[in-house]
Amino acid sequence: MVSIFSTLFVKIQNSRKLFFLIIGIVVLLLSLYSWKIRFEEDITKVISSGSDQDKYVDVIDKFKLLDRIVFKVSFLQCDEDICDHTKLSSYAEQFIEKMKNSEESDLLKSYSSDKMKVDDSAVYSHFYNNLPIYLEDDDYLYLEGLSDPDKLQEILGNLYRNIVSPAGMISASYIRKDPFGLTFKALEKLKTLNPDENFEVIDGHIYTADRNNLIFFMEPSGSANESADNSSLINRMDSTIKELDEKFSNEVYGEYYGGLPVAVGSASRIKADVIFSSMLALFLVFFILLFYFKKISVVPLIFLPAFFGGLVAVAAAVLFRGTISAISLGVTSVLLGITVDYSIHIISHSLKSETVEKAIKDISCLLYTSPSPRDRTRSRMPSSA
Repeated sequence: MVSIFSTLFVKIQNSRKLFFLIIGIVVLLLSLYSWKIRFEEDITKVISSGSDQDKYVDVIDKFKLLDRIVFKVSFLQCDEDICDHTKLSSYAEQFIEKMKNSEESDLLKSYSSDKMKVDDSAVYSHFYNNLPIYLEDDDYLYLEGLSDPDKLQEILGNLYRNIVSPAGMISASYIRKDPFGLTFKALEKLKTLNPDENFEVIDGHIYTADRNNLIFFMEPSGSANESADNSSLINRMDSTIKELDEKFSNEVYGEYYGGLPVAVGSASRIKADVIFSSMLALFLVFFILLFYFKKISVVPLIFLPAFFGGLVAVAAAVLFRGTISAISLGVTSVLLGITVDYSIHIISHSLKSETVEKAIKDISCLLYTSPSPRDRTRSRMPSSA
């Protein structure tokens, strides 16, 4: 094995121009091929692969309920003079309108306030056409009580006065179809379906019981792990909220939460931390090596294998996958110290040895056997220092 490395060194020494030309061509081809890589900012790619992890990511990707954004509009201070719940609905409607007209409109699929709008006539017709299904024993007792002529005369008199009044323009058609109001009694049973008395629906908007808060939901068209597109959506929402807060003189303000904003915030934080830690590690390693070797020309040589190895890895990613997570790629910067270890080892031996051939002879066997678990007990790589 020593003779192989020595032979390669001699051949390279005798054909330096050819060697550097081949290396230059290889680096150029790898660079051009690596340029085709497509980066995706998927925070779930940071999770290590495996059967359990893959199932977890699959559930997160398909469970769209986690992607919904909950938006809340509230009063900053609630006084009787300014606590008009229509201000909350006006804020929400203007926010939705601005988002629909923005460049990021295709990133939002639907809004709950659109789905909350109900056709009252269609609901009334449904209950009227299926009235026997919704009647209960109390309703039949009410009908039985109408057999009293005096009571019936009183009801008919009230209905007649209602029809001839201005309100009759709206109520006349309902009175003629259902003079005893049985359909409205059936409609009152819908109140029993309300799961929580702390909320009420007014004009298609969900309010808290005190009407000081309005809540609606937004469903993104994409997934929460698409951090790149979602980041622009969150930025647009933040700018729109700031604009509306100023328009409403900070009497009303909006805020949101959900899986998508959390994913965007986490991805941004991870990216910032990775960039900071990578740059810090690079500068520390650079100055430590400069302090140790006392030669600035040596330091770039140490990083050359790391650069070449990274280039090969990205080219392989293009060949086998086509995409790579920008977040997980940044996390691999922790391997920088391991990557440069071999370079430090070789250069330190070269500087201390009389000739390069002798340095190759001293370290080639160790470099070959150190990765083998079978030989670790018999051969240990000397400290770089």
